[in-house]
Amino acid sequence: MSTSASLLGFILGFSLLGAATLHQIQHTRVGSAHDAVHNAAVSAADCARRIACDDPSRFGGVARGELSGARIDGIRACGMPFLRPLEGGDAAEIAVEPQFVLEGADLTVTVRVPFACTIPLAGSIACGDKREVALLQQERVIVSGCDQRD
Repeated sequence: MSTSASLLGFILGFSLLGAATLHQIQHTRVGSAHDAVHNAAVSAADCARRIACDDPSRFGGVARGELSGARIDGIRACGMPFLRPLEGGDAAEIAVEPQFVLEGADLTVTVRVPFACTIPLAGSIACGDKREVALLQQERVIVSGCDQRD
């Protein structure tokens, strides 16, 4: 075998190994981001369960069961620490439905994050032409404690 053929084989093998490594790194980053979105949804849902029925004086007078204003800000504040480190985390949405809940009602927290796939070469392969993945997680909880008197 000639030296040039050996060199070409080495370059080709090294290139394939490099491309596979970049692809694996991109998939790992997407998986880690998915875990962060899941944790944000779980944390925000747990806070929503507690915040929905907490004392109105702690939330600027917003009534128990009404998920707006300071109450929704508090719910979002519970999930954002998980999302801020992510690429696209600043554009994350944390939504709560319904906007008004009663004792024993289901409450759903939805977290959406547009995660950018920025690893060279692997981003478009792993995440498509847009080089972005829309990460979504929903968590449901049952509201309790809203029957308290103000």
